[in-house]
Amino acid sequence: MSISPELYEAITRIVEQKISEIKVTRENFNKLTSIVTELSNNILKLAEAQVKTEERVASLEETVKKLIEAQVVTEDSLAKLAERVTRLEEAVERLAEAQKRTEDSLAKLAERVT
Repeated sequence: MSISPELYEAITRIVEQKISEIKVTRENFNKLTSIVTELSNNILKLAEAQVKTEERVASLEETVKKLIEAQVVTEDSLAKLAERVTRLEEAVERLAEAQKRTEDSLAKLAERVT
């Protein structure tokens, strides 16, 4: 059984078209595979960066905690220092009053002697 040239050409065209479609599909599949691989690599890089970020945040949290503790100590020390300054001011005021009384007494004594 022989086929006509027209039928042969029609079959050839259909086969070539199907091969071309399969080729495009294969190319698209290869591109998609490449894109998925690239995305997978990028996700791994992002995950690694996220781990580093979380480590940095944890470190910063620890640093902030230490700073808060140091701030509490500083505020306590400052409050104690303010109390001491207040006591010193009161002592200086008492000394000034005593000095004034001493000067007054000395002046009275000097008047009596002269």
